[in-house]
Amino acid sequence: NGVSIFRCRNMSLFDLKSQLAFYGAYHSEIRNVLVHVVFVPLIEWCSLGLGMLASNKIPGLGMALLKVGPISICLDIALLYAGATSLFYISLDKFAGLLRVLMLFTEYTTVRCFINKGNPNTWIILLALKIIGWIFQIVAHKVFEKRSPALLDNLVQALVLAPYFVLFEGLFLLGYRPQLRKEVHNRVGVLRAQFLTQQKKQRVQ
Repeated sequence: NGVSIFRCRNMSLFDLKSQLAFYGAYHSEIRNVLVHVVFVPLIEWCSLGLGMLASNKIPGLGMALLKVGPISICLDIALLYAGATSLFYISLDKFAGLLRVLMLFTEYTTVRCFINKGNPNTWIILLALKIIGWIFQIVAHKVFEKRSPALLDNLVQALVLAPYFVLFEGLFLLGYRPQLRKEVHNRVGVLRAQFLTQQKKQRVQ
C-alpha cells in the first residue's frame, strides 16, 4: 500500500503514545470515533462468545475452571485472549490496563451467561451482531474518515488496540493524563498530514 505510513517498523510494541497515535491516525473524525465507541465493545463481546463456542470443539479446551452462581469461567479461547491482552494493556498503562481487565471480565461473564442459556441460535446471533458492528465501522470509515480501517495496514495491532483506544478516548475526556493526550494528538496530526501528502502524490502519479 503506497499510502500506508502506519506500519511503524521502528515503533515499540510497548510505547503507549505511539500505539495510541497509530490507531488515532485512523480515527480523527468525531462521528467515526463515536461509532467505534458503540460497536468496538459489541464486536469484542461477540468475538469472546464465538471463541467460547469454538473452544467446545477443540480437545483440551472448554473445561470449567470456576463457577460462582450464574458466573462461570472456562479454559477457552476467550479466556486466553483476555489473559494475554490484559498483560499487554497493563504493561502500557497500569490504571487503564486494570480498567480493561474489568471490562474484559464483564464482557466474558455476560457473554458466558448468554451462551449458558442454551439457545441453539446463539452462534448465529453473535455472528450477526458482529457483522453488523463491522458494517457500521467500515461505513463510518468510508463516509466520515474517508480512509480504510487500521486493520488493513496492521490487522493484529488494530484489533488489539481498538478497545484500548476507545477506553482512552473516555479517560482523556475525563482529564486523565493530559500531557499524554496532547502528545498523542500532536502525533496524530503529523501522521495524518503525512498520509494526506502521500495520498496527493499518489493521485498525481
